[in-house]
Amino acid sequence: MYFNHHAAGQILRLIHDKVGILMLFFFVAHIALHWRWIVFTTKKFVWKAEKN
Repeated sequence: MYFNHHAAGQILRLIHDKVGILMLFFFVAHIALHWRWIVFTTKKFVWKAEKN
């Protein structure tokens, strides 16, 4: 799960790992902030599929 220890120096590994964790945080925050839209859109598609 972590960066290949033989391919880069210690600084690049640290940057890679920290940026990966930061991206995960932003992904979770993005989903949390748009949760109502996700639920609404999913319900709309399910309702449309049940009607047909």
